[in-house]
Amino acid sequence: MGRVALVIVLVCIATLAAVPFKACAEDPPPCERCGGSGKGECKKHVTFARLGEKGFTPLADVSYAEYPCCYGTGFVPCTACGGKKWREFLATYKEESDKLIVDRNAVIKKIFGEKPPRKIYSAKTKHFILTCDIKERSEGLKFTAQNVSWLMLARLEKAYDQFLKFVGAEKEGDVKFWEDQPRCFYIWLTADEQKQASQSLTGITNEVSTVYKPFFTSMVENEFDGHTHHFLVHNAFHLLSEGMEPWADRAIPEWMGEGISNWGEQYLFMEVSIGCIGEGMTPWDINVPLTDWRALVLKMIKEKKTIPLGNYAKCNIKELTTDQRVQSFAIVDYIYSLDNGKKMNAFLVRLKETKDQFRAIKEVLDCSSSELDEKWVAWASEAYKKQKK
Repeated sequence: MGRVALVIVLVCIATLAAVPFKACAEDPPPCERCGGSGKGECKKHVTFARLGEKGFTPLADVSYAEYPCCYGTGFVPCTACGGKKWREFLATYKEESDKLIVDRNAVIKKIFGEKPPRKIYSAKTKHFILTCDIKERSEGLKFTAQNVSWLMLARLEKAYDQFLKFVGAEKEGDVKFWEDQPRCFYIWLTADEQKQASQSLTGITNEVSTVYKPFFTSMVENEFDGHTHHFLVHNAFHLLSEGMEPWADRAIPEWMGEGISNWGEQYLFMEVSIGCIGEGMTPWDINVPLTDWRALVLKMIKEKKTIPLGNYAKCNIKELTTDQRVQSFAIVDYIYSLDNGKKMNAFLVRLKETKDQFRAIKEVLDCSSSELDEKWVAWASEAYKKQKK
């Protein structure tokens, strides 16, 4: 009988151990109105609610002045439960945004002095801060500085995701950049403003566009249009590739920097339109067509017009011809194809460590520049034919 009692006790203990502990007092159910989020929609500003959910932060002072209840987020504290959780978020959000507005105003003062020529608008996402001075116009859609900024930031975020793919990253933390801060894009309306911004922010005077460290500063040609998207993506790839660790100032040769940026355009837009007009040339000096560059590569190979990389590997940006740029795109695409971007990652890192492109080609790709010519031509001849079918 004693044994039976012991067995019963042990079974009871085991049963109790298998049942998860449950507190006597259960947590209160979440608020039925907000589902526990603590927020309710601000009907005054539904636009901000939609964009805020996608990670866009407006930095125009008007978003605070007109909507102090939601500070431009589009959401107010839930009236049913008091919204403690959302109130805490709003306080943090306001503090961060106030700091960004102060930083933006400091940049504007540095460029223009006490009074800028027009109202300057800013917005940010996780990876980019965009400050622009764009003339408002209305053609079907109303292109205000506010919604144009969001359109441009959305395009930049897509470029960031595409760049991660380009360097073989499976998740964001796989790529390290030399400093952990959003890249700063400054878009101006006139050449004079761009020249002032370029000199103030980068120490380089250029009346069209400048890319340096975390800054891209440029003049918007013909206001905002489809070409602006190309321009942003092209230069985002410049900033991201240059900004990868290890930091080495201007270690990426011009042919490769342009090839990388054109790769970004091709794979996001299925065409490349960024020409060299922004590099001191006129449309008559060089012509980069709105077309699939892979077709141009096949044409060059068929007509035996490919150029040895060694012949232009050290050219500066103004010396690169259209054919050299198209070919550079193909070489970059070939390196990317070797291991879904991982080989490209290793090549960029070694390039920055050695500042010697021929040494990086030898050590990472295990070939000379002339052997690389043979490899990319053989690869493109087959790969691009298949992509055309």
